[in-house]
Amino acid sequence: MSAIKQKLLIAACLASVLCAAGALTVSLTSGNTGSATRLAFVRSNVLIYEYQGMKDAHARLETLSNEWLGEIKQKEENLKGQQELIHKAADEGEVPQVLQRDAAAAYHEIEALKSEIAGEFQEKEQKLTQGALNQINDFVQEYGRREGYDLVLGTSNSGNVLYGVDAIDITDEVLKELNRVYTGNN
Repeated sequence: MSAIKQKLLIAACLASVLCAAGALTVSLTSGNTGSATRLAFVRSNVLIYEYQGMKDAHARLETLSNEWLGEIKQKEENLKGQQELIHKAADEGEVPQVLQRDAAAAYHEIEALKSEIAGEFQEKEQKLTQGALNQINDFVQEYGRREGYDLVLGTSNSGNVLYGVDAIDITDEVLKELNRVYTGNN
């Protein structure tokens, strides 16, 4: 492992401890250039939930969900109508087999549709969400290079960065530029 990689690894490990104490001062130097290592962090949840690409992905999912729920509701109303015919026929005497078969078939069709939609929704959600996450990750990587950062950490609920001083939090500037360059093509 090269000296700079070792220093960055040590810096990453120590960053959360030092940041928790509010005393992160980066004075690591690159082996060849002697320049100070630049560290920053982003609040990952803010990027994810405030990124317009993710908002658009969620809006598309909501639209699909509403369409699919409307389709299920229509079929359930049709089944309810069939069930009412069966009850009416039962009150008058005998229920024709064809009504019972049709109602059972409609019920099974609805259940199969629900299962199919759940699978399609999960697949679509995965695709849209992963597309937006890839855009965020690619952008942060490009941004870090362009702005001269050696390491950009991301906070998460799992606690990889528990605290950082505002001076090294680049979330707002990254989010602003990320949304500025967003084209709407997930």
